[in-house]
Amino acid sequence: MLLFSTPMAPSLTFSSLQKPHKRTVVIVTTDDDKVNLAATRQAKKEFGVPRIIAVANSPKNKERLREAGADMVICPAELALKDLENMLERDRAVTLMYRSELDLRVAETIIPLNATLIGKKIHEIQMPEKCRVALVCRDSSYVFPEPEVELKSGDKVLLLGDAPSVARTVELLRSSETA
Repeated sequence: MLLFSTPMAPSLTFSSLQKPHKRTVVIVTTDDDKVNLAATRQAKKEFGVPRIIAVANSPKNKERLREAGADMVICPAELALKDLENMLERDRAVTLMYRSELDLRVAETIIPLNATLIGKKIHEIQMPEKCRVALVCRDSSYVFPEPEVELKSGDKVLLLGDAPSVARTVELLRSSETA
């Protein structure tokens, strides 16, 4: 079920929610956060929709939408900012996913030719406690990060953890100085 409005058709109707069959998800995506808030409240409280995904056009409205009953809030402005950060730091790490409510970041970085950790086994690397190597991509394939896997130049390393720990691990993996 997708509910939306546009500047040309700003009204929103819930008549399809009133049918006897119960909706399991509603996606509220308009360009007006006030409409998104009202639609989220109505879908959750009046119709008992169990899962609501809503758009917050302004980052300041993310928490309001959660309080109104949204289970997942997507903010295009924050997504655009993350894309810009990825472009500016593309030689460092690419953020593949970020969930601000959990402070969870999934990022990919490439081990450079001069990294000091080349040849070290994953278990030998002192990574922050809240960061894990999720996957190592090498030679058009991938390797699950067992403790004995050695890092090589050119490896694409997928990291998972809280944002500050992932950032520290990227710096550690890309470091060309003694760590």
